[in-house]
Amino acid sequence: MAGYVIIDVEVTDPELHAQFRDQVDIAMSAYSGKHVVRGGQPEVLEGSWNPSSVVIMEFASAERAREFINSPEFTGLQEMRSRCTSNRNVVVVAGV
Repeated sequence: MAGYVIIDVEVTDPELHAQFRDQVDIAMSAYSGKHVVRGGQPEVLEGSWNPSSVVIMEFASAERAREFINSPEFTGLQEMRSRCTSNRNVVVVAGV
């Protein structure tokens, strides 16, 4: 069953964030992940959630998604991520 990482983030430094995204792509490839959604303008149709930018990554399983999130490749990018984003929400969920 596929696993997904869902991220809602506010980008505060678009130039640095572009570099961060490139590094995430490299890190994600080691875990066979792929982007399903990457940015774009979210449209809230119901509820009070007001996302800034949504990213959805797909992995072979929720366990594999957690391995990526906790990996040295991804955690090594946290300082860069902190400099180019704020208001981050990150969840891992199993698919159907």
